[in-house]
Amino acid sequence: MKLGRLLIAAVLLAGLGAAVYFSNKSEAAKEGKPAPDASPKILSLDDKNITQFEIKKRDGTDTIAKKDDSGKWSLVTPALPADQNACNAVTSAVTSLASERVVDDNATDLASYGLAPAADEVTFTLKDGKKSKLLVGDQTPTSNAVYAKLDSDPRLFTMASFAKDSLDKDYKQLRDKRLMTFDQDKISRVELTTKKGNIEFGRVNQNEWQVLKPKPLRADGFQVEELVRKVKNGEMDTNVSADDAKKMTASFFSATPVANIKVTDASGTQILEVRKSKDDYLAKSSVVEGVHKVTKDLGEGVDKALDDFPQQEGVRFRIRRSDQSGGQRRREDGEL
Repeated sequence: MKLGRLLIAAVLLAGLGAAVYFSNKSEAAKEGKPAPDASPKILSLDDKNITQFEIKKRDGTDTIAKKDDSGKWSLVTPALPADQNACNAVTSAVTSLASERVVDDNATDLASYGLAPAADEVTFTLKDGKKSKLLVGDQTPTSNAVYAKLDSDPRLFTMASFAKDSLDKDYKQLRDKRLMTFDQDKISRVELTTKKGNIEFGRVNQNEWQVLKPKPLRADGFQVEELVRKVKNGEMDTNVSADDAKKMTASFFSATPVANIKVTDASGTQILEVRKSKDDYLAKSSVVEGVHKVTKDLGEGVDKALDDFPQQEGVRFRIRRSDQSGGQRRREDGEL
């Protein structure tokens, strides 16, 4: 009786073990595979292998960005310095570009979805010369997604609107917007001219600055670095219309001078001239063409006098020493 129960228990245990084994084997087979109901990817590229991308818009605007062997982007069409972060964001968007759903497995009437011509036609070129062309179309009826299609894939997808935003760029958004491009860590000299006077700073070491003019003084390094930071972060507004750009240029030459700042690093000297027209601050740089509106923070940040950079002519020190002969302590003052 007991033996029979043991045999039944053994058979049940063996069956349970087998069920667990085959269950684990099945799960292992699924590992790394997408769920059956997962939305398919539209495009998956290694952004490190992308050497060029071209964005053609429905209105005829064409922007081409190219990456050199060092990994630096530049705009080829039009020929302008590129914003590295902005260009990298475009390529990062297609490392795993997911769809929301498949609308049609074999789409033919592309015009109905705003894909012929496409709102954005984005072509990525890889190191081996292969190209992937993505067509981005109109919004879906619910306006929370857009239609998309890979040129080499017959399927029509919808994808999230934010994915389109990552790719819907033109040269104004991809160009380098900095008014000054110096290397802040390699600056050796800063010259500031305002109605309050002329100041020249020289870098002593990474965190220490010296006033060279109007007279040698030790400067507050933090304040000098803050001045440099504001100038370094100055950017142009690329959304200004051509008419407004002309008006700003005309206003600049009749505006009140605020400051002229020269920054010298290993590559040379760059100059930024800031003026004020009514409530607007306008700037003209030696690095980029044109006159550009800048922030109040920058305009006020360069309008400085010598007193805004706390300085010391020398550092006083006091030493107490023991007089070994008489056991008396005496005090000595000095200056470094």
